[in-house]
Amino acid sequence: MVSTLEELFSQPKVTISELAGSIVPKPVPKIQPISKKPKLKDLTPEEMKAREDYTVFIGNLPLQTKRQELIKFFRNCGSIDSVRFRSIPTIESKLPKKASVILKKFSNVNESIHAYVVFKDKESVNKAIELNGQMFKERHIRVSKADDTNHDYKQTIFVGNIPFTVTEEELWKEFAKLGEVKNVRVVRDNTTQKSKGIAYIMFSNKEERKKAEAAKIVIGGRELRIKKATSKYKLEKKEKIRQEKIKEIKGKRKTAEPPIEKPKTSKDTTNPSTKDIRQQRKVQKQLEKKMKRAERSSNQSFKKPKVNPS
Repeated sequence: MVSTLEELFSQPKVTISELAGSIVPKPVPKIQPISKKPKLKDLTPEEMKAREDYTVFIGNLPLQTKRQELIKFFRNCGSIDSVRFRSIPTIESKLPKKASVILKKFSNVNESIHAYVVFKDKESVNKAIELNGQMFKERHIRVSKADDTNHDYKQTIFVGNIPFTVTEEELWKEFAKLGEVKNVRVVRDNTTQKSKGIAYIMFSNKEERKKAEAAKIVIGGRELRIKKATSKYKLEKKEKIRQEKIKEIKGKRKTAEPPIEKPKTSKDTTNPSTKDIRQQRKVQKQLEKKMKRAERSSNQSFKKPKVNPS
């Protein structure tokens, strides 16, 4: 035991710095940064255009639709990159709209929402568009390209005088009796999502559209006003022609000879105006009334007193 302790204390002392230098540090692995998806505002115009080509618009979805339910429905079309919900009706409050959606403070003015599904290839987009008009949670959904601006107005009707509580699904079921409906769009306020009482309904062909025009449909005690829809281009053209006609009429009025103004005559004191004549008559009538009152009072004072027979 002693020899062991003597050997231990007889060894040369080692400082902490020497001990630290003898330890070989292990290399620290580099942490790879987490790759985040770029935000829409950070994308270039070319990237935005490419993204729109892979995006599909879905309308008439139930308000309580979940992201996973939508992904499951379009799973057979192809791989999905992202899903975004839009046009969510929220109650009017001081909270931001995003906070109202998280807290599920929904308004009862509209029970449907829209969504944008971004796929990873164009083939998936074409397959998704084929699902237009299919049932999703007991509703006919409207599926189209997000950048689709072409609309066949020859097959579309304009519907007015709609009750404000009527939904897209109710109109779809009502007009499906007249033909194959391709899509229904109720025009709503962008901020409040309240209905404006008008809608556009597209059929599969012109014959069905004409049949719908001749039909008389009553919903909620109101007879709907139905006519052929007019494209936005034609409406703008009519408005432009109307504005040009107004400018032409105003130009003709300006170039026409101005009316001859009568020379202003100085006020003639000898010829009294109508106002002065009326004032004189009024004063004269007042004098006549005073004179009549004076005569009546004088006549009453000279009357003989009545003598009662005893």
